[in-house]
Amino acid sequence: MLKPPRNILDNITDTVVDEFVTSLNLKPKRKYKHGRVKGFSAVLSSRQLKSLKSNSKVAYIEPDGTLKIQAFIPSSHSRDSTTFPKRSLLTQSPAPWNLARISHRQKGSTTYTYDSSATGQGTCSYILDTGLFTQHADFQNRATLLKNFDTTDNSDADLSGHGTHVAAILGGTKYGVAKQTKIYAIKVCNKSGACNLSDVIAGIALVISDSKARSSMCAKGVTMTLSFGAPVSSWRSIQEGILAAVQAGIFVVAAAGNDNIDVKGITPASSPFVCSVGASDINDAKASFSNYGAMIGVFAPGVAIQSAWIGGVDASQSLSGTSMSAPHIAALAATIMSSKGPQNPLTLCITIKNTAITNVLSGVPSGTPNRLVYNGVG
Repeated sequence: MLKPPRNILDNITDTVVDEFVTSLNLKPKRKYKHGRVKGFSAVLSSRQLKSLKSNSKVAYIEPDGTLKIQAFIPSSHSRDSTTFPKRSLLTQSPAPWNLARISHRQKGSTTYTYDSSATGQGTCSYILDTGLFTQHADFQNRATLLKNFDTTDNSDADLSGHGTHVAAILGGTKYGVAKQTKIYAIKVCNKSGACNLSDVIAGIALVISDSKARSSMCAKGVTMTLSFGAPVSSWRSIQEGILAAVQAGIFVVAAAGNDNIDVKGITPASSPFVCSVGASDINDAKASFSNYGAMIGVFAPGVAIQSAWIGGVDASQSLSGTSMSAPHIAALAATIMSSKGPQNPLTLCITIKNTAITNVLSGVPSGTPNRLVYNGVG
Protein backbone atom coordinates (compact mmCIF):
# COMPACT_ATOMS: atom_id res chain seq x y z
CA MET A 1 0.00 0.00 0.00
CA LEU A 2 1.33 3.40 -0.99
CA LYS A 3 1.69 6.23 1.54
CA PRO A 4 -0.16 8.51 1.39
CA PRO A 5 -2.82 5.95 0.47
CA ARG A 6 -4.28 5.50 -2.95
CA ASN A 7 -8.03 6.05 -2.84
CA ILE A 8 -11.05 5.36 -4.97
CA LEU A 9 -13.66 8.09 -5.33
CA ASP A 10 -16.86 7.21 -7.13
CA ASN A 11 -20.43 8.01 -8.12
CA ILE A 12 -19.93 11.52 -9.53
CA THR A 13 -20.33 12.88 -13.06
CA ASP A 14 -17.62 12.67 -15.70
CA THR A 15 -17.29 16.46 -15.67
CA VAL A 16 -16.79 16.58 -11.92
CA VAL A 17 -14.08 13.92 -12.17
CA ASP A 18 -12.17 16.09 -14.62
CA GLU A 19 -12.68 19.17 -12.43
CA PHE A 20 -11.30 17.36 -9.39
CA VAL A 21 -8.28 16.12 -11.31
CA THR A 22 -7.52 19.64 -12.53
CA SER A 23 -8.10 21.39 -9.20
CA LEU A 24 -5.96 18.93 -7.25
CA ASN A 25 -3.17 18.90 -9.82
CA LEU A 26 -2.84 15.13 -9.82
CA LYS A 27 -2.64 12.34 -12.35
CA PRO A 28 -5.22 9.65 -11.57
CA LYS A 29 -4.22 6.03 -12.03
CA ARG A 30 -7.68 5.13 -13.33
CA LYS A 31 -10.92 6.90 -14.24
CA TYR A 32 -14.22 5.07 -13.85
CA LYS A 33 -17.22 5.92 -16.01
CA HIS A 34 -19.51 2.89 -15.88
CA GLY A 35 -22.94 2.53 -14.33
CA ARG A 36 -23.15 4.00 -10.85
CA VAL A 37 -19.38 4.13 -10.50
CA LYS A 38 -18.10 7.54 -11.56
CA GLY A 39 -14.74 8.47 -10.15
CA PHE A 40 -11.02 7.87 -10.14
CA SER A 41 -8.19 6.24 -8.24
CA ALA A 42 -5.11 8.22 -7.29
CA VAL A 43 -2.43 8.77 -4.69
CA LEU A 44 -3.74 11.57 -2.45
CA SER A 45 -2.01 13.73 0.09
CA SER A 46 -3.74 14.30 3.42
CA ARG A 47 -4.70 17.80 2.23
CA GLN A 48 -6.24 16.48 -0.97
CA LEU A 49 -8.07 13.74 0.90
CA LYS A 50 -9.50 16.24 3.39
CA SER A 51 -10.64 18.48 0.55
CA LEU A 52 -12.48 15.65 -1.18
CA LYS A 53 -14.11 14.44 2.03
CA SER A 54 -15.61 17.88 2.58
CA ASN A 55 -16.96 18.13 -0.97
CA SER A 56 -20.72 17.64 -1.08
CA LYS A 57 -20.54 16.03 -4.52
CA VAL A 58 -18.47 13.10 -3.26
CA ALA A 59 -20.54 10.03 -2.39
CA TYR A 60 -17.71 8.09 -0.75
CA ILE A 61 -13.97 7.50 -0.69
CA GLU A 62 -12.39 4.07 -0.19
CA PRO A 63 -8.73 3.14 0.33
CA ASP A 64 -7.38 0.84 -2.35
CA GLY A 65 -7.04 -2.76 -1.22
CA THR A 66 -5.73 -6.13 -2.33
CA LEU A 67 -7.62 -9.26 -3.29
CA LYS A 68 -5.95 -12.67 -3.70
CA ILE A 69 -6.47 -15.43 -6.23
CA GLN A 70 -8.21 -18.44 -4.68
CA ALA A 71 -5.99 -21.38 -5.64
CA PHE A 72 -2.99 -23.22 -4.24
CA ILE A 73 -0.21 -22.70 -6.80
CA PRO A 74 2.60 -25.30 -7.00
CA SER A 75 6.21 -24.35 -7.65
CA SER A 76 6.55 -26.42 -10.83
CA HIS A 77 4.49 -27.41 -13.86
CA SER A 78 4.16 -30.46 -16.07
CA ARG A 79 3.68 -31.25 -19.75
CA ASP A 80 0.79 -33.25 -21.22
CA SER A 81 1.11 -34.71 -24.70
CA THR A 82 -2.49 -35.88 -25.13
CA THR A 83 -3.91 -35.21 -28.59
CA PHE A 84 -6.55 -32.49 -28.74
CA PRO A 85 -9.84 -33.27 -30.48
CA LYS A 86 -10.42 -31.46 -33.76
CA ARG A 87 -14.20 -31.29 -33.51
CA SER A 88 -16.90 -30.98 -30.91
CA LEU A 89 -18.24 -34.29 -29.61
CA LEU A 90 -21.28 -35.36 -27.62
CA THR A 91 -18.97 -37.29 -25.32
CA GLN A 92 -15.37 -36.86 -24.23
CA SER A 93 -13.74 -40.03 -22.93
CA PRO A 94 -11.60 -40.29 -20.99
CA ALA A 95 -12.31 -36.90 -19.47
CA PRO A 96 -10.87 -35.12 -16.43
CA TRP A 97 -12.81 -36.18 -13.34
CA ASN A 98 -14.36 -32.76 -12.88
CA LEU A 99 -15.93 -32.69 -16.35
CA ALA A 100 -17.27 -36.20 -15.93
CA ARG A 101 -18.72 -35.35 -12.53
CA ILE A 102 -20.73 -32.33 -13.64
CA SER A 103 -22.43 -34.35 -16.39
CA HIS A 104 -23.59 -37.34 -14.31
CA ARG A 105 -25.85 -37.67 -11.30
CA GLN A 106 -23.60 -40.31 -9.78
CA LYS A 107 -19.85 -40.02 -9.16
CA GLY A 108 -17.32 -42.34 -10.76
CA SER A 109 -17.84 -41.73 -14.47
CA THR A 110 -14.85 -41.04 -16.73
CA THR A 111 -16.90 -39.60 -19.59
CA TYR A 112 -17.97 -35.99 -20.07
CA THR A 113 -21.36 -35.87 -21.75
CA TYR A 114 -22.70 -32.61 -23.15
CA ASP A 115 -25.19 -31.22 -25.62
CA SER A 116 -23.57 -30.54 -28.98
CA SER A 117 -25.86 -27.53 -29.44
CA ALA A 118 -24.78 -26.05 -26.09
CA THR A 119 -21.02 -25.66 -26.25
CA GLY A 120 -20.79 -21.93 -25.64
CA GLN A 121 -20.96 -20.87 -29.27
CA GLY A 122 -22.03 -17.25 -29.65
CA THR A 123 -21.01 -16.35 -26.09
CA CYS A 124 -18.13 -14.32 -24.69
CA SER A 125 -16.43 -15.30 -21.43
CA TYR A 126 -14.38 -12.63 -19.64
CA ILE A 127 -11.84 -13.59 -16.98
CA LEU A 128 -10.21 -11.09 -14.60
CA ASP A 129 -7.08 -12.83 -13.35
CA THR A 130 -3.27 -13.13 -13.71
CA GLY A 131 -3.38 -12.99 -17.49
CA LEU A 132 -3.54 -15.69 -20.14
CA PHE A 133 -1.16 -17.86 -22.18
CA THR A 134 -3.17 -17.46 -25.37
CA GLN A 135 -0.92 -19.75 -27.43
CA HIS A 136 -1.89 -22.86 -25.46
CA ALA A 137 -3.28 -25.58 -27.74
CA ASP A 138 -6.39 -26.01 -25.62
CA PHE A 139 -7.72 -22.59 -26.64
CA GLN A 140 -7.49 -23.19 -30.41
CA ASN A 141 -7.22 -19.48 -31.18
CA ARG A 142 -10.36 -18.60 -29.18
CA ALA A 143 -8.51 -16.76 -26.41
CA THR A 144 -7.45 -13.10 -26.31
CA LEU A 145 -5.64 -10.99 -23.74
CA LEU A 146 -7.53 -7.70 -23.85
CA LYS A 147 -5.66 -5.54 -21.37
CA ASN A 148 -3.04 -5.58 -18.63
CA PHE A 149 -3.92 -3.32 -15.71
CA ASP A 150 -1.27 -4.76 -13.39
CA THR A 151 1.79 -2.53 -12.93
CA THR A 152 3.97 -4.80 -10.79
CA ASP A 153 4.91 -7.73 -13.06
CA ASN A 154 6.29 -5.49 -15.83
CA SER A 155 4.93 -8.07 -18.26
CA ASP A 156 1.70 -8.78 -20.11
CA ALA A 157 2.34 -12.51 -19.76
CA ASP A 158 0.64 -14.83 -17.29
CA LEU A 159 3.62 -15.38 -14.99
CA SER A 160 1.55 -17.29 -12.45
CA GLY A 161 -0.39 -19.75 -14.59
CA HIS A 162 -3.55 -19.23 -12.54
CA GLY A 163 -5.39 -17.24 -15.19
CA THR A 164 -4.53 -19.75 -17.91
CA HIS A 165 -5.68 -22.64 -15.72
CA VAL A 166 -9.01 -20.95 -14.93
CA ALA A 167 -9.60 -20.05 -18.59
CA ALA A 168 -9.10 -23.60 -19.83
CA ILE A 169 -11.53 -25.01 -17.25
CA LEU A 170 -14.06 -22.56 -18.58
CA GLY A 171 -13.51 -22.87 -22.31
CA GLY A 172 -10.67 -25.23 -23.21
CA THR A 173 -11.14 -27.81 -25.95
CA LYS A 174 -9.88 -30.64 -23.74
CA TYR A 175 -10.09 -29.27 -20.20
CA GLY A 176 -13.11 -27.03 -20.59
CA VAL A 177 -16.85 -27.11 -20.08
CA ALA A 178 -17.89 -24.59 -22.76
CA LYS A 179 -15.66 -25.66 -25.62
CA GLN A 180 -16.66 -23.01 -28.15
CA THR A 181 -17.00 -19.84 -26.10
CA LYS A 182 -14.75 -16.91 -26.90
CA ILE A 183 -12.37 -16.17 -24.02
CA TYR A 184 -11.25 -12.63 -23.16
CA ALA A 185 -8.72 -12.18 -20.37
CA ILE A 186 -7.94 -9.01 -18.45
CA LYS A 187 -4.84 -9.03 -16.27
CA VAL A 188 -5.60 -7.46 -12.89
CA CYS A 189 -3.47 -9.74 -10.67
CA ASN A 190 0.29 -10.18 -10.50
CA LYS A 191 2.38 -13.35 -10.47
CA SER A 192 2.03 -13.57 -6.68
CA GLY A 193 -1.75 -13.59 -6.97
CA ALA A 194 -2.28 -10.08 -5.58
CA CYS A 195 -4.97 -8.00 -7.29
CA ASN A 196 -5.37 -4.28 -6.58
CA LEU A 197 -8.97 -3.22 -6.02
CA SER A 198 -8.53 -0.22 -8.32
CA ASP A 199 -7.33 -2.51 -11.12
CA VAL A 200 -10.23 -4.91 -10.57
CA ILE A 201 -12.73 -2.06 -10.88
CA ALA A 202 -11.02 -0.93 -14.08
CA GLY A 203 -11.23 -4.50 -15.36
CA ILE A 204 -14.95 -4.72 -14.65
CA ALA A 205 -15.47 -1.43 -16.49
CA LEU A 206 -13.60 -2.83 -19.49
CA VAL A 207 -15.76 -5.96 -19.53
CA ILE A 208 -18.88 -3.79 -19.66
CA SER A 209 -17.63 -1.59 -22.49
CA ASP A 210 -15.89 -4.31 -24.50
CA SER A 211 -18.81 -6.75 -24.40
CA LYS A 212 -21.08 -3.96 -25.60
CA ALA A 213 -18.71 -3.26 -28.49
CA ARG A 214 -18.72 -6.97 -29.37
CA SER A 215 -22.50 -7.31 -29.10
CA SER A 216 -22.82 -9.19 -32.40
CA MET A 217 -20.05 -11.63 -31.51
CA CYS A 218 -21.45 -12.10 -27.98
CA ALA A 219 -25.08 -12.21 -29.12
CA LYS A 220 -25.94 -15.29 -27.06
CA GLY A 221 -24.59 -13.92 -23.77
CA VAL A 222 -21.65 -12.76 -21.66
CA THR A 223 -20.06 -14.10 -18.46
CA MET A 224 -17.41 -12.68 -16.13
CA THR A 225 -15.32 -14.84 -13.78
CA LEU A 226 -13.74 -13.44 -10.61
CA SER A 227 -11.53 -16.13 -9.04
CA PHE A 228 -10.15 -13.91 -6.29
CA GLY A 229 -11.32 -12.48 -3.00
CA ALA A 230 -10.51 -10.59 0.17
CA PRO A 231 -11.70 -10.86 3.79
CA VAL A 232 -13.76 -7.70 3.52
CA SER A 233 -17.53 -7.80 4.01
CA SER A 234 -18.13 -5.06 1.48
CA TRP A 235 -16.25 -2.65 -0.79
CA ARG A 236 -18.86 -0.30 -2.16
CA SER A 237 -16.89 0.38 -5.33
CA ILE A 238 -16.62 -3.27 -6.37
CA GLN A 239 -20.23 -3.97 -5.38
CA GLU A 240 -21.42 -1.14 -7.61
CA GLY A 241 -19.11 -2.26 -10.41
CA ILE A 242 -20.57 -5.76 -10.28
CA LEU A 243 -24.10 -4.33 -10.17
CA ALA A 244 -23.34 -2.28 -13.28
CA ALA A 245 -22.14 -5.45 -15.02
CA VAL A 246 -25.28 -7.36 -14.07
CA GLN A 247 -27.45 -4.47 -15.22
CA ALA A 248 -25.61 -4.71 -18.55
CA GLY A 249 -26.72 -8.35 -18.78
CA ILE A 250 -23.44 -9.95 -17.72
CA PHE A 251 -23.52 -13.16 -15.66
CA VAL A 252 -20.97 -12.76 -12.85
CA VAL A 253 -19.34 -15.67 -10.99
CA ALA A 254 -17.09 -15.40 -7.91
CA ALA A 255 -14.95 -17.96 -6.10
CA ALA A 256 -16.17 -18.43 -2.53
CA GLY A 257 -12.66 -18.49 -1.05
CA ASN A 258 -10.30 -21.00 0.54
CA ASP A 259 -10.34 -20.18 4.26
CA ASN A 260 -13.05 -22.61 5.47
CA ILE A 261 -15.10 -19.72 6.84
CA ASP A 262 -18.50 -18.21 6.14
CA VAL A 263 -18.49 -16.56 2.73
CA LYS A 264 -20.52 -13.63 4.09
CA GLY A 265 -17.23 -11.98 5.07
CA ILE A 266 -15.61 -12.34 1.62
CA THR A 267 -15.66 -9.87 -1.27
CA PRO A 268 -16.76 -10.24 -4.05
CA ALA A 269 -18.28 -13.67 -3.30
CA SER A 270 -20.72 -12.22 -0.76
CA SER A 271 -22.25 -9.85 -3.30
CA PRO A 272 -25.94 -10.56 -3.94
CA PHE A 273 -25.27 -9.93 -7.62
CA VAL A 274 -22.82 -12.82 -8.17
CA CYS A 275 -23.23 -16.58 -8.36
CA SER A 276 -20.94 -17.64 -5.51
CA VAL A 277 -19.18 -21.00 -5.91
CA GLY A 278 -17.76 -23.38 -3.32
CA ALA A 279 -15.46 -26.36 -3.97
CA SER A 280 -16.07 -30.11 -3.83
CA ASP A 281 -13.73 -33.08 -4.32
CA ILE A 282 -13.78 -36.35 -6.28
CA ASN A 283 -15.42 -38.14 -3.35
CA ASP A 284 -18.38 -35.76 -3.30
CA ALA A 285 -17.25 -34.01 -0.15
CA LYS A 286 -16.98 -30.30 0.51
CA ALA A 287 -13.33 -29.40 -0.03
CA SER A 288 -11.67 -28.98 3.36
CA PHE A 289 -10.57 -25.45 2.47
CA SER A 290 -13.78 -24.23 0.83
CA ASN A 291 -15.74 -21.40 2.35
CA TYR A 292 -19.38 -22.08 3.12
CA GLY A 293 -22.56 -20.36 4.27
CA ALA A 294 -26.02 -19.36 3.16
CA MET A 295 -24.64 -17.15 0.38
CA ILE A 296 -23.07 -20.10 -1.48
CA GLY A 297 -25.00 -20.56 -4.70
CA VAL A 298 -23.61 -23.94 -5.71
CA PHE A 299 -20.59 -26.19 -5.30
CA ALA A 300 -18.41 -27.34 -8.20
CA PRO A 301 -15.29 -29.51 -8.48
CA GLY A 302 -12.27 -27.70 -7.06
CA VAL A 303 -9.73 -30.30 -5.87
CA ALA A 304 -6.96 -31.74 -8.08
CA ILE A 305 -8.32 -30.12 -11.23
CA GLN A 306 -6.15 -30.73 -14.30
CA SER A 307 -6.06 -27.85 -16.77
CA ALA A 308 -3.85 -25.86 -19.12
CA TRP A 309 -0.67 -24.25 -17.81
CA ILE A 310 2.10 -21.89 -18.82
CA GLY A 311 5.46 -23.00 -20.19
CA GLY A 312 4.40 -24.78 -23.37
CA VAL A 313 1.49 -25.18 -25.77
CA ASP A 314 0.65 -28.57 -24.25
CA ALA A 315 1.57 -27.83 -20.63
CA SER A 316 -0.84 -28.87 -17.90
CA GLN A 317 -1.08 -28.66 -14.13
CA SER A 318 -3.31 -29.92 -11.33
CA LEU A 319 -4.53 -27.17 -8.98
CA SER A 320 -7.01 -26.95 -6.12
CA GLY A 321 -9.12 -24.03 -4.95
CA THR A 322 -12.47 -22.37 -5.35
CA SER A 323 -10.72 -20.53 -8.19
CA MET A 324 -11.06 -23.80 -10.10
CA SER A 325 -14.72 -24.21 -9.12
CA ALA A 326 -15.89 -20.79 -10.31
CA PRO A 327 -15.18 -21.23 -14.06
CA HIS A 328 -17.31 -24.40 -14.13
CA ILE A 329 -20.32 -22.23 -13.33
CA ALA A 330 -19.44 -19.45 -15.77
CA ALA A 331 -19.01 -22.10 -18.44
CA LEU A 332 -22.30 -23.80 -17.63
CA ALA A 333 -23.99 -20.41 -17.93
CA ALA A 334 -22.33 -19.96 -21.33
CA THR A 335 -23.60 -23.35 -22.52
CA ILE A 336 -27.14 -22.57 -21.39
CA MET A 337 -27.10 -19.21 -23.16
CA SER A 338 -25.60 -20.70 -26.33
CA SER A 339 -28.62 -22.98 -26.50
CA LYS A 340 -31.38 -20.69 -25.19
CA GLY A 341 -30.08 -17.20 -25.88
CA PRO A 342 -29.41 -14.32 -23.46
CA GLN A 343 -30.69 -14.76 -19.92
CA ASN A 344 -31.22 -12.43 -16.99
CA PRO A 345 -28.01 -12.96 -14.95
CA LEU A 346 -29.74 -13.40 -11.59
CA THR A 347 -32.37 -15.71 -13.05
CA LEU A 348 -29.64 -17.76 -14.71
CA CYS A 349 -27.95 -18.32 -11.35
CA ILE A 350 -31.29 -19.55 -10.00
CA THR A 351 -31.59 -21.91 -12.97
CA ILE A 352 -28.16 -23.37 -12.22
CA LYS A 353 -29.09 -23.80 -8.56
CA ASN A 354 -32.35 -25.51 -9.47
CA THR A 355 -30.60 -27.86 -11.90
CA ALA A 356 -27.95 -28.87 -9.35
CA ILE A 357 -27.86 -32.25 -7.61
CA THR A 358 -29.03 -31.73 -4.04
CA ASN A 359 -27.87 -33.26 -0.76
CA VAL A 360 -25.16 -35.43 -2.31
CA LEU A 361 -22.14 -33.70 -0.75
CA SER A 362 -20.76 -34.69 2.64
CA GLY A 363 -19.18 -32.25 5.07
CA VAL A 364 -21.42 -29.32 4.15
CA PRO A 365 -22.13 -27.25 7.28
CA SER A 366 -25.68 -26.65 8.42
CA GLY A 367 -27.18 -23.59 6.78
CA THR A 368 -25.15 -24.02 3.59
CA PRO A 369 -27.07 -25.05 0.46
CA ASN A 370 -26.02 -28.60 -0.47
CA ARG A 371 -26.01 -28.24 -4.24
CA LEU A 372 -23.52 -29.82 -6.67
CA VAL A 373 -23.43 -28.41 -10.18
CA TYR A 374 -25.00 -30.55 -12.92
CA ASN A 375 -25.35 -29.86 -16.63
CA GLY A 376 -28.52 -31.93 -16.87
CA VAL A 377 -27.30 -34.19 -19.66
CA GLY A 378 -25.66 -37.40 -18.41
